[in-house]
Amino acid sequence: MKDLDQIKLNVGGHKFETSADTLKTCESFFSTLVTSDIPQKVDADNYVFIDRNGVNFGKILDFMRMRTIDFGHNIELAKAIRVEADFYQFQVRIIVGTH
Repeated sequence: MKDLDQIKLNVGGHKFETSADTLKTCESFFSTLVTSDIPQKVDADNYVFIDRNGVNFGKILDFMRMRTIDFGHNIELAKAIRVEADFYQFQVRIIVGTH
């Protein structure tokens, strides 16, 4: 995958497209995915399948793009993203607003 500029991801049935540069912004599962010579299984439309719940994956992509996620006061969302961040091997601290 390291020769591709655009990466297609199918996360639990939710499809996303992003750049390899975005996926390399921090050390994680994704930086390894796009820099590795290990072949990835892709479907007929060239999407890499990741067997995770894709409902909140857009927030993970936003984090890689902007280096921040706004949860407001949504503690449940923050907890769900923390689980995903751990799975994807991000070293992030999650803070939920208090005002």
